[in-house]
Amino acid sequence: MHKALFSIGPVTVYGYGLMIALGIILIFIMFLRLAPKYGLDPDIYFNAAVLGVVTGLLGAKVMYWLVEIDEVIKDPSMMLRLDGGFVVYGGLIVGITVPIIYLCGIKKLPILQAFDIAAMLIPFGQGFGRIGCLLSGC
Repeated sequence: MHKALFSIGPVTVYGYGLMIALGIILIFIMFLRLAPKYGLDPDIYFNAAVLGVVTGLLGAKVMYWLVEIDEVIKDPSMMLRLDGGFVVYGGLIVGITVPIIYLCGIKKLPILQAFDIAAMLIPFGQGFGRIGCLLSGC
């Protein structure tokens, strides 16, 4: 397939990463447009979404280290590499849990309306991810 779409100097853009990024951006834009229709403050939920993306990436990386613990023990310097090495389940677990804690525990906001919007938008993100997998040869 087309793992690397193009390169600009030392930077290579891969199909999978590009499609994941496009899916995240699309969901952000659509959520921010739908939030006021559900009576939600877009700023607070935008903050929660950014928190979810950042902590989700961290969770995916940590899960990769746990899955590949034998390799990490052999070469701990691999933990410093930023290219590749993410496990989606770690990202999902942390990337969903942290925003829920933020919204319900810290901001004391109802979460069900946000879940209604998320349920409509997650398939779009999943679709972009599947296209990324196809480009990557999965």
